[in-house]
Amino acid sequence: MDRITLKVCFVHRPPIELRSPSLPTLTRVLFSLRAAPSDYVYLYFPGTTDGAAFFENNDEILVARVDKHQILNRSAYEFYYETQLDGTAAWTTDATVARPVWSFPLMTSVQQVNYHPGLQKYVFANWAWISYDGYPRPDHTIPNPGPSGLSPTQGTPSRTGHQRTQLTLVEADHPWGPFSIMFVDDDWAGWDGSTGGYTPVLPPAWIGETDFWMVFTQCCGNPRPPLNHYNFNAQHVTFELA
Repeated sequence: MDRITLKVCFVHRPPIELRSPSLPTLTRVLFSLRAAPSDYVYLYFPGTTDGAAFFENNDEILVARVDKHQILNRSAYEFYYETQLDGTAAWTTDATVARPVWSFPLMTSVQQVNYHPGLQKYVFANWAWISYDGYPRPDHTIPNPGPSGLSPTQGTPSRTGHQRTQLTLVEADHPWGPFSIMFVDDDWAGWDGSTGGYTPVLPPAWIGETDFWMVFTQCCGNPRPPLNHYNFNAQHVTFELA
């Protein structure tokens, strides 16, 4: 990838607040299921090394796959556990030995993985709330020094613990990786310059040959609250192939 350009093109206030639960996400549905070169549907599970998971600021991603005709058959699911010397992936039905395909401690928040026909790659947008000094600041953490005047060990957990969002766009030749980072923005801002964006999703129907659209909402960034607090945002992403 040679160049990435992000442009925010419109904003609309939805009737409900947009959120994403900590559940497995499908790699493709509807349009991208037909476009992907595989009969498998891949599921991505957020996970943490301490046995807990939330919808943001996790540690890693686990991957499972199932034949698209066997989605309702739990015994048909296989989990990635290693890449062999010849580059092929090894799968197992034993979820307890599954290994992560992506590791980014306290900075992993993935809602969706898509197959991009133009790139012929699997692409996802990773995000994480971070502090002014660049450290992970998961939701409901104790505020940093600053407007609150509190030290990192004072106060009670609240949404003022994070001040901005890191956005990372990632690509891979296969659903299990290896993944490469193609774009990073450590202060991801909306159309009005406000921060706190989260849950970026790439709608399959909005993927073009050399572009895609990314939708997201915003919360609790700066200025606080963001001027488009909990609005629906659509950001146009274009790229040039190296």
